[in-house]
Amino acid sequence: GSLAYRFTSKALTDSNFPINTFYYTGHHNKRRTRKNLTYKSIKKYITLNALALWIADDGSLSYNNKNKNTPILSLHVQNSNKDQVAKYIRLFKSIYCCKARVYKDKRVKTFGNFLVFNTKDTLYLLNQLRKKHIKGMEYKFYFTTDAHLGG
Repeated sequence: GSLAYRFTSKALTDSNFPINTFYYTGHHNKRRTRKNLTYKSIKKYITLNALALWIADDGSLSYNNKNKNTPILSLHVQNSNKDQVAKYIRLFKSIYCCKARVYKDKRVKTFGNFLVFNTKDTLYLLNQLRKKHIKGMEYKFYFTTDAHLGG
């Protein structure tokens, strides 16, 4: 056979987020517990900085009917089970007063979901992140700014 390489990365930010727990892959019998944090942990660690990183990594911005005035934010939650996705929805509702809808990603057979926010909630969330853009990923944040997370 041929050689195979695996690449993994971790955000180089000041955070005490339990990244190894979150990305634990383990053996096949632990597969369904991957990315399964308590609501208390999610509420503690998914700060505006963490949300900016999440959008930069697993977010996408599209436009309703290609109208640039109607942005729609999607956050991919692949490999998160239904319970975990429900916790994310609860977080956005309780912290940001935003309603996320869950859509199934037809390209992924198992646990392929993403959260979608309507235009009003998208604009609200991205406005909260005006000074927290990730360099090189500005196109995912809609509003223009010179302020970036980490300087």
